[in-house]
Formats: sequence, structure tokens, C-alpha cells
Amino acid sequence: MAAKGKILIVDDEPANLLALRAVLDDMGHEIVSAGSGREALRCLMNDDFSMILMDVQMPTMDGFETALLIRSRERSRSTPIVFLTAVGRSENEMFRGYEVGAVDYMVKPFVPGILRYKVTVLMDLQAKTAELTAANQGLLTLNASLEERVRQRTLELEQQGKLLEQSNEALSQFASLASHD
Repeated sequence: MAAKGKILIVDDEPANLLALRAVLDDMGHEIVSAGSGREALRCLMNDDFSMILMDVQMPTMDGFETALLIRSRERSRSTPIVFLTAVGRSENEMFRGYEVGAVDYMVKPFVPGILRYKVTVLMDLQAKTAELTAANQGLLTLNASLEERVRQRTLELEQQGKLLEQSNEALSQFASLASHD
């Protein structure tokens, strides 16, 4: 079962956005629509998404340009992008899609079942990545705490060592005085 998340769908054709929504709606994910690359970037300024499904050919800013800008931001650098396009079916276009950061490239008309499967797999991977990131952060915090405890204990032991040295020195002086007397 895929983890529930937020999907950004980007296409300049309202009919394509409607078709994508119809395919994905019953999967339980929150779906946000954007009608252009610029609108997608505005959405990414306000929200984090589990994945992005994006058309390649859009006016003003195409999907490739949008993907480059998405990848340039730290917050969205690792968000999976899947290109869905009716144009650019050549290998060169597909390679360009991968070069700008896509994890997949599908041509329209797409098979709804395949798209749903890919969404399920990518959403699961994102959820597992988030879990690993949180676990890693927890380990880093624990490690810092342990390092601080070791530092504190080392200071305590050093202080006890100094006290022991002083005590031994006093005992040695006492023994020296006692043997002299």
C-alpha cells in the first residue's frame, strides 16, 4: 500500500489535468494542479510534494526548464519528476528529460494502470526515504548526546584524577613526615 502524499500535476491543457486527476483521485493522495511551469514553481514555493507529474511542452516555460529550476532548489531537489508528453517521443527528448532530473518519462496517451503503478512505487520510495532521513536525524541527535555525555564523563574523571593526585601527594608528604619523626 502506497504512503499517502501530495502530488503536483502540471499541464497547460485543462483536459489533461482532468484526465490525470481522474486516474489518480481514488489513490488517496492530495492532488494539486498547475497550468504552467511558472504556476508549478509557485506551488513549490508554498508546499512540499511527494512527486510531480509534468507535461513537457507548455508555453512560456516548458517542462525541461521547469525541472531544471525545481532541481536547483534545495527543498525540491529530490522530488521525483515524471514527464508525461504527447510530443518528444524520440530517444534524444527522453534523454534530455532524464538529464534535467526526471525519474521517468511516459508518452501520451498513457496506460492508466501503468501510471498508477509508477505513482504507487514512487510514493512508497518517497515515504521510505523520509523514514530513513528521520531515522538518520535521530541517530545524529543520539550520537551528539552520547558525545556530550562522554565529554562530561571525561571531565569528571579528569577532576577525580586530579583529586586523587592531590590526595596521594598529601599522603606521601604525611608518610614522609611520619617516617622522619
